[in-house]
Amino acid sequence: MRVKNLIYYPIKSCKGTEIDSAQIDPRGIENDRSLMVIAEDGSSITQREFPKMSLIEPLMVEQTKLQLLAPDMPRLEIDLLAGGDEITARVWKQPYRAVDQGEEVSRWLSDYLGIQARLARIGTAFERVVPFATDKTAQVSFADHFPVVITTQEALDHLNSKLTKSVQMSRYRPNIVLEGSIAFEEYAWTHIQIGPVLFEITRVCDRCSVTTVDQESASTSCESLSVLSTFKVVPDSRPVFGLHAAPSNFGKISVTSPVSVYTLESDKLQESS
Repeated sequence: MRVKNLIYYPIKSCKGTEIDSAQIDPRGIENDRSLMVIAEDGSSITQREFPKMSLIEPLMVEQTKLQLLAPDMPRLEIDLLAGGDEITARVWKQPYRAVDQGEEVSRWLSDYLGIQARLARIGTAFERVVPFATDKTAQVSFADHFPVVITTQEALDHLNSKLTKSVQMSRYRPNIVLEGSIAFEEYAWTHIQIGPVLFEITRVCDRCSVTTVDQESASTSCESLSVLSTFKVVPDSRPVFGLHAAPSNFGKISVTSPVSVYTLESDKLQESS
């Protein structure tokens, strides 16, 4: 088994960036979903309501600078260390302390989305504990629930074999894509070791309408979500794809890092090759 892809998403619900190596910190991949588009009341704005967010491409050009690109919009660069007002940003109605990124990016986002929008950044006062994780040192950023999403190429291949039109892995917005397993065997894993970092599997990843969005065109199709619900990989047949995970320790991983998995049956880490 190997790491096929590593991806992080600087802005929640916008396009991801593929990388060869990643620093894993208490919130997963460094800078993953450390920014979020919010409405005037602080609630998150996502692809669930605005599929065209999939076409916003945030690019880290330096450790502290971010460029935004989108169709028919001017390129915008923002300084992530610039001072901003403390604001409230809400994920699933829960309020968190964040830092506003200013009027220029607010106008850019508002023009593109057609609604009043602002960009919020995780600040030093931000704290959000991972639910269900055994290790309480793990945190989660603006991601929906958990710091890391792990999928397998074999699960996607099986799904595509049942669809009239294949879909790309980007619909499922993973942080880590593994290759070399058997489709859906991942639902028996309890831990995954990648290089020096051990990830605890916190739960299966329930899927929503974001997976109906083609991340390259912003067009939508519900077939894949409907087919997922027929796989019965969980007792109630809700659509799931991939795993939520939390790091138990921190360090650097890469696409060349060795991979081992742990199951309840094995009682030890099983190295897969």
